[in-house]
Amino acid sequence: MEKKESSKLKIAIVHPDLGIGGAERLVVDAAMELASHGHYVRIFTSHHDRNRCFEETLSDVVLYSCLATVLIDVTCLYDWNYRNGRSGSCKHQTPPFRPLPIPRLLRTGRKNGGYDRRLRENVEYLEELKLLAQKEGVSDQVEFITSCSTSERNTLLSQCLCVLYTPTDEHFGIVPLEAMAAYKPVIACNSGGPTETIKHEVTGYLCDPSPEEFSAAMLKTHSRTHISRKLGREARQHVIESFSTKVFGQHLNQYVLSVARLKSD
Repeated sequence: MEKKESSKLKIAIVHPDLGIGGAERLVVDAAMELASHGHYVRIFTSHHDRNRCFEETLSDVVLYSCLATVLIDVTCLYDWNYRNGRSGSCKHQTPPFRPLPIPRLLRTGRKNGGYDRRLRENVEYLEELKLLAQKEGVSDQVEFITSCSTSERNTLLSQCLCVLYTPTDEHFGIVPLEAMAAYKPVIACNSGGPTETIKHEVTGYLCDPSPEEFSAAMLKTHSRTHISRKLGREARQHVIESFSTKVFGQHLNQYVLSVARLKSD
């Protein structure tokens, strides 16, 4: 029993903006999985919009349960003083804090993941895409959905034939995994993260970032629906075996425990 208790850690995860991008999905999944292994987890962030976040960050969370707790302040990043230990059994009984002012880096520069009206680039790019759709005469065939909820995303995935993922040199990318988990093949650029997550002509297609290559892959998907369905089944199995939340949580827990042991030694 003592050995089991000693393996439970107090873990703080710091992330500047807890929105709805791939990085945020990773942070939330990491917190939830570590907590499910019995660790006491907190996420610290400088910004959290209740209208633009993952549902897990809105739940009522019991500190002693298998879920992570999110503590938010929109102007400062707070440092939790762990020395006082657990202060209660629910998230509304907050531990002591020490404010640490940080620069609001998100006001400038590029940020991926969902639509954020605070970022001028997001606003300008959406308008550019709408104008392009008008110019090409396809406005009545294109619907722009910004920052959709999990249920909306799942509905869209259930209704589509495949998913196009167009970023080049993407660091990882959560979208291909979400698509493949929904039995959908993915058409993506042959660079960056998709080369690790997508098996070419097995779970989707990896293409050079050109209209010609993407359209050719789209035509294959549309004209050979039986093959597309097979790719979708392979995609689902690939995600379960290599990228499922359970597998991710097991590996992450092992890494965290090994680092803790090294520190204690």
